[in-house]
Formats: sequence, structure tokens, C-alpha cells
Amino acid sequence: MRALRSCSFRSAARRVLAGAVLFIPGTGPGHNTPVNPPKPPPPTATVVPADPVPNTEDPVSGAPLDGGVRYSWTINLAANTSATFEGATGAWGWDDDGLSGTPLGHTEAATWVALNLKSPSRVRIRVARKADAVDALAVFPGETGGNNLLPAFTLFSGWDGDGGDEATFHNRGEVSWAEDLTYLGHVENSGEAVEADYELEAGLYTLVLGGASTSLVPEPRQGYEASLSSVSLEKNPKLSYKGGKNRVTTRPALKLSGRVGLPGEITSVRIYHHGKTRLVRVKGSSAWATKITALSFGKNTVWITPVSKYGTVFRPQKFTVIRK
Repeated sequence: MRALRSCSFRSAARRVLAGAVLFIPGTGPGHNTPVNPPKPPPPTATVVPADPVPNTEDPVSGAPLDGGVRYSWTINLAANTSATFEGATGAWGWDDDGLSGTPLGHTEAATWVALNLKSPSRVRIRVARKADAVDALAVFPGETGGNNLLPAFTLFSGWDGDGGDEATFHNRGEVSWAEDLTYLGHVENSGEAVEADYELEAGLYTLVLGGASTSLVPEPRQGYEASLSSVSLEKNPKLSYKGGKNRVTTRPALKLSGRVGLPGEITSVRIYHHGKTRLVRVKGSSAWATKITALSFGKNTVWITPVSKYGTVFRPQKFTVIRK
């Protein structure tokens, strides 16, 4: 009789367990295990061998009618990126010692670069001679420039995309026929390379490079390699939260608000929770607010990432919510 009762009890227990659901405290997103937000794609630079504002010419004489500077390159440079390009340029393109009066370069022989800087950065510009650089303007395809360049360059703010141009340009100051350009500086020496750093705001810039040969005998076009690299001047902004950085609640949702540093510079914050990201706009110059839902019992981690008006995505910052 006892054996029968014991067997019946075990059978009943097995039937109960078979229909039961075993519960193990969760360790997924938002509960005890912080999950990092997805990393944004790294910023990039683009190099386009073209004029951003193509020029127009007189169909008979070929004289320039409109389009301003004849740019050979367009560079889009984001923060913390670099761009490299090469070709051939005039040996006297940047400076011709044979021309009397104001130091002048030859407009068509020099190489003009349109730079679009995406955010405030410290920009390093380097131009060096380069052997076997292909000359895009050569009569025969694939022909290369010489290897005797004495490089130099001038940097201007702005792009010049209207009106005509002239045969020469002032390489150490303002260019009279390019009224949209403002002189920022120049670099020259008698070596194989020139380099300089500039702290620049986001915007449009013009770089003109070429040779500064001292020879009085005409020389062929010379090979060059140029690079532009940027280091962001933007600082990671501080975030302040109404009620503190760590919150405790008994509810499944929580209103979250605060302010972001660098007023006027940060336009939005990315909120990442439970594997989802949403964008919250900054109101006024620094205030933001949102609602965090689907809070799990225990520890919930919310990642908040500031985004600047230039599109710079800063490091995510962690906010913790404990639901009891």
C-alpha cells in the first residue's frame, strides 16, 4: 500500500513538472548586463578629381566666362580623417621668379583644390615631390611628371565659383580676381616637401599648390603628392540629468531629461536601450527629454550619445535605472 502511494505521488509530481514553466532571472538587454550601443560608422574623407563648380568658356576663343577658379580636386574632409592625392603641377605654377613685381603664380599651371571641412579641426597640409606621378593633363595618357619639384602652397578660406580668372594670381596675399577667397597663409622652402598646421572652423577652403622653381629655363611639369589630415577640435560634451545619473523606480517606465554641454553645438542625443536606438532632438540650446519604457526588474542600462551640428558622434555615456 505504501509503495502504491509513493508511486502515485511521483507520477503526480512528474505531471505537474511537465506542465510547469521554469523561470530564470533574465540577463538580456536592460537587465543586469549592460549592452553597448552599436558603433557608428567611422568618419571618412572623399577625394574627387573634379571641379565642384565646372567652368564655362567662350566656344570660339576658349576664354573663361564663368566658374571662377578651375579646381582640379574636391576634398570632403570629416574630423579625424585624411585624404591623399597626387598628380603633376607646373614647376613655376606657384611662383615664377622671372615675373617682376608682386610674387605671382601661373593660374593654369598651378593645381587648385576645393576643400570642404565638415567640422572644426586642426588640419595638417603636406605637399611633397613624387616620382612617377601620372599627369592628368599630359598629351599622352599615362605620361608622368618630373621629380624635381620645389613645392609650395597657399591656403584661402572660401571657394571661388563665379566670374572668370586671370593668367596669374598673387601667391602671398589676396587674389584680386577671386573676390570670394580670403588669404590665410602660405608655405614655401627650397626642399622636397612643405607642411603646415592650421586650426580651422568647418567650412569651405581653397588650397593652391605648385612649384617654386628658381630656374630661368622652362621645366616640364613636376610630380607631387599631397595629403590633408584632420584632428577634431570638438570636445566630448558633459551630460547632466534631472534627478541624478542613477535612478530608482518601481514602474516600467521613467521620464528622463537633462542638459547637454556645449550649448548650441549639440543638436540631438541618441538613446539606446533594449537593443533599440532613437534620436531625441535638443530643444533650445541644451535641453532634452525622453521616456524610457519596458524597464526590466533589476538593473537597466541606457546609453546616451550626443551628436553635434556637424554630425560628429561622441562617445556614449551610461545612465542606470534600477527597477524594484
